[in-house]
Amino acid sequence: MFNKSKAKMFNKRASSEKFKPKEIIASLNIKPGDIIADVGSGGGYYAFEFAKKTRPNGEIYALDTNQELLDYINSEIQTHGITNVHTVLTKNDDLGLAENSIDLMFLRNVYHHLPEPIKYFGRIKNT
Repeated sequence: MFNKSKAKMFNKRASSEKFKPKEIIASLNIKPGDIIADVGSGGGYYAFEFAKKTRPNGEIYALDTNQELLDYINSEIQTHGITNVHTVLTKNDDLGLAENSIDLMFLRNVYHHLPEPIKYFGRIKNT
């Protein structure tokens, strides 16, 4: 079970300098207007950072299989008035996004959760 404190812990860990989040984000060359899918978004740390980089007209899709984590992200969206992050509840075999609808698909600390990674990436390659 996930709760608010677990989501905050995910964000604290993701933002730790030990894991070089600034370098990761810089390496992605994100531009205003980009449309990004944050797959396995957890507490939303990267989705929120991407939201800042893609303003004014970019869109971020925070995708996760856990509704409680998405509820946390939604509460942060409302609290902070974030308008370009959208949550999507996904299934392991469907991201819930239209074909060719994003510029960047970001996955961090997700691969080991995929039961069949080769099949998974085969299904999402045209998103």
